[in-house]
Amino acid sequence: MIHRLGSDHLTFKTLTFGPGLNILLADKSEGAGDRQSRNGAGKTSFLEVLHFLLGSDARPNSIFRSDALRDWSFEVCVDVGSRPITVSRSCSKSSNIRLTNADHLDVDIRLARGSGESFLRNEDWKRLLGHHWFSLPHEDDDSRFRPAFRSLFSFFARRHFGGGCETPTQHTAKQQTWDQQVSTSYLLGL
Repeated sequence: MIHRLGSDHLTFKTLTFGPGLNILLADKSEGAGDRQSRNGAGKTSFLEVLHFLLGSDARPNSIFRSDALRDWSFEVCVDVGSRPITVSRSCSKSSNIRLTNADHLDVDIRLARGSGESFLRNEDWKRLLGHHWFSLPHEDDDSRFRPAFRSLFSFFARRHFGGGCETPTQHTAKQQTWDQQVSTSYLLGL
């Protein structure tokens, strides 16, 4: 469960979620027609920040590597291993993931002495999430044709751009056929 998503930047509005189904909607003014939307309300930004915090690549052309966000950090409080932990990721040091209250997780982490914080490389963070959320094995197997956390998670937090909502078996129009087959088969328990 996602409990909260926010940033250390004062202009970012923290979102808090409750148990059960939470739906993020943009408010529409009374009398607005079908073609009048509330673009810019933050729905897409929420998804992008969530993907960033849950291990997406921050390539040089990523918005999270832009000069405008260089000094920003984002955080999410999310259940991992049946207990909530706080996960933070800085835009300037995006390869490091900071975990707070994660001492219950069985993972090789670098500890910040006396702070209660742990640090993981992004690749290790994705492996940890894959293990806890999708029961993927912990071991570092570089086999190409096996399910991966980022591919599986992308079915649950679909991005509209890139064709993520066009077909149930793809989370992006560029997704390779083998990855579609492996991921959907795994999610269906086959």
